[in-house]
Amino acid sequence: MRGTRLEATVADDEAGERLDRWLAATFDELSRRAARRLLERGAVWVDGQRIRVASRAVKAGQDIVVVLEAPPKKVFTLDEARVLFEDEWLLAVDKPAGVPAQATPGDAQSTVRAAAERYLRGHGEDASVHLPHRLDRGTSGVQLLAKGPQAAHALGEIFRERAVEKVYEALSSGHWRGADKEIVVEDRLEKQGRTVVSVFDGGRRAETAVRLVNQLAAGCHLEARPRTGRQHQVRVHLADLGLPILGDRLYGPRPEPGAPRAPRMMLHARSLAFAHPFKKSALEIESPLPDDFAASLEGLGASGSSL
Repeated sequence: MRGTRLEATVADDEAGERLDRWLAATFDELSRRAARRLLERGAVWVDGQRIRVASRAVKAGQDIVVVLEAPPKKVFTLDEARVLFEDEWLLAVDKPAGVPAQATPGDAQSTVRAAAERYLRGHGEDASVHLPHRLDRGTSGVQLLAKGPQAAHALGEIFRERAVEKVYEALSSGHWRGADKEIVVEDRLEKQGRTVVSVFDGGRRAETAVRLVNQLAAGCHLEARPRTGRQHQVRVHLADLGLPILGDRLYGPRPEPGAPRAPRMMLHARSLAFAHPFKKSALEIESPLPDDFAASLEGLGASGSSL
C-alpha cells in the first residue's frame, strides 16, 4: 500500500468517537491496532494538523487524512556547508529548493526542521528547534531556526514586530512596465483553497517593495522586500504585477511552446537582517545564489546578477 492516501470527513453522527476507533471503522484497510501505529508514527492529520493521540475525540466536519507511505528513501541531511550562521540560540540554514521547512503529510523526516534536529544531536546539543518563519517548499535560501523555547519566543517577537528585513530575488518571464524601477504593492490577502488571493474586503494587510534589478532579453530579474509576512505574499504580489515567478505552477501561467522554463520556482531568500535577540548586535545572514537560479538567470539573457 506504499504511497496510498486515505481521506474522509467526520459525519455528524460520528462526532465524539475516539480517533483510533473512528479510523478503524471508516477505513477497511485499517484495524484499530494499525490505526494506533499510524498515529504513533505521525501519519494521521486532522484539519491539516498532525495528531498522535489515539483517544482524541473527532468532531463533525473534520477532514482526516491518513498517509500509508514508507519513509522517503532520500532524506535531507544538513551539513556544515549549508550552515550560514550558528550560535547558542540561533541556527540559519541554506535551504535547498524542494525541501519543506517542516513536516507535511507523509514526510516528517526530509525537512529542514528534522535535519536541523539531527545535526544538533550529532553535535551533542539539545535537539529542540523551532521555526520563527517558514520558506515555501519550492523556495531556496535563508531559513532561520531557534534553539529552544526561549530563543523561539524572542525570535517570534522580532518577526511579529516586523523588525526583520527580508530580501528575495526572483526571476520572471514577464517584462517590467513603466519608468519607475521600484513599486510598492499594498493590498489585503486571503487564503482561498490552495491559493492566496488579493481581496477588497477582509483578508490581512500585505505590503511588498519590488525593484527591477535587470531587464533581460526574455524576462526580468527582480528583488522583493516583503514588509509583512503573509503566506505566498511575494508570489501573489509579483503575479498581480504581471510578473509571475518563473517556474511557479500555482500562480504563473502554463508556459507556452518556446517560452522560458525553469526546473523549479525561481524564488530565492537572499538575506535576513535583524538585531540579535540576545546580543542586540546587528546581524545579517546571506545565502548565495544557487546554481539552478544562476543558470536560469543566464538563460533569460544575463551573464550574472547585477545586485
